[in-house]
Amino acid sequence: MADKPIMVLGMLKLPPLMAPDPHAYATVKMVHFSFAWLSILLVLGHIAAALTHH
Repeated sequence: MADKPIMVLGMLKLPPLMAPDPHAYATVKMVHFSFAWLSILLVLGHIAAALTHH
């Protein structure tokens, strides 16, 4: 993924920020996955708390 440019609004191409690195890719993918699930759990917890206090 690091060897591909980043498209911004389909008009502007940003250059790759770093050379391809499989170890860094695996680490960033794991961190992204963890924060995604943490965000989902936080939203669901917030909804549950709002419903119990309503």
